[in-house]
Formats: sequence, C-alpha cells, structure tokens
Amino acid sequence: MFGLDPRSIILMSGVMSLLMAGMLAVMRRGYPRSIRGLNLWAMSFMLAFVGALLIGAHGKIPDAFTTILGNCAILYSAALSYWGSQRFYQQPTTHKFWAVLVALCAPVFAWLTFINPNYPLRVQVFSLVMVAILMAHTALMRRSVAVNYFARVAVVVLGIQIFFLLLRTVTLAMDNAIQGVFDPSVMQVVHLDSGIGTSTYCNESAA
Repeated sequence: MFGLDPRSIILMSGVMSLLMAGMLAVMRRGYPRSIRGLNLWAMSFMLAFVGALLIGAHGKIPDAFTTILGNCAILYSAALSYWGSQRFYQQPTTHKFWAVLVALCAPVFAWLTFINPNYPLRVQVFSLVMVAILMAHTALMRRSVAVNYFARVAVVVLGIQIFFLLLRTVTLAMDNAIQGVFDPSVMQVVHLDSGIGTSTYCNESAA
C-alpha cells in the first residue's frame, strides 16, 4: 500500500541517521569548544544507525543481535540524544539512570524472545521505556524554549513521537495479531514510518 516494506523503512532510517551523524560531526568542527553536546548527538545518530542495521538484519543473523542489541541500541541512542541536550543547555545530567534502565531492558527482551516469546509485549516494553526517555527530553526542551527557539519545534516533534508510541502500545494491547517486526500490516508500516520521521527531525531541531 505504501510502496515500502518494514525492512526497507528500517534500513532507510539507518541511512538517515548515518547522514545526520556525519553532518553533526562536521558541524562540531566549526563550533567553539564551549558548546557541548554535539558529539553526543552525533553518537546518538551513529548508534541509531547501528541499531537499525541490526534490526533490519532480523532473520539473517541471530536474534540476540537483532532483538536484544538492536532494540537496546535504539533506546540508548535516545538516551544519548537526551544527554547531548542536557550538555548543550548546561543542565545537570541523568545519563547513568537511563543507561542502567536500558541495560535492564536487555534481560527483559531476552526473556520475551527466547524463554517466553511475546512480540507484542516486547514492543510495549520498548515503547514505554522510549516514552519515558522522550518525556524527560521534552521536559528539558520546554524549559529551554527561552534559550533556543528551535526547542519549541523539538517539543512538538517529541510530543508527536510520544503520541505514536503510546498509540502503538494501546493498539497492541487491543489487537496483538502482529507477530513480527516485518509484519506488512498498515499499522506496522505507519508506526515505523512515523517513528523514523519524528525521531530524525527531533534531533535535527534540537541541534
């Protein structure tokens, strides 16, 4: 219907993240050293690229790499982006908390993949943790609106991403017919497409 299958959308997100990482790395050279956070934003996009490649390789490499490392890489990329914003706006950092939370997700993903396979529940856990990171990021950007006009754009885009993640969580609770990341259903394609667009635009706006 959309002309793109879920695997293509995931891999496309990886390419977009890689391009953004390169752009931020180049921008960093032209900024004074006193401006912090750009390196973390670039690392965030690079990690998102790695996560997208791992998830996109589902079915071709072991699930331990695709499901566990891939999902944790995506979550940690969001945490790195938030950390970068904290450094950029010279706010206290909470990186250790989010790093521990993402690490704790790994055994949960492993359980829901190998011990008690449950794709819908795994996606819900991923989505709720991502929502928590994004809500914290949104709160920071709201406080920073007076400092940077583009923080307003980031707040809006983060809000849209949170909405889609919560919608995904609710729809999976109501109908768990989707059984895999490459399920070609309309909802799965819309979820992936919206997540890619908003997450990329959000980080670009924050920078």
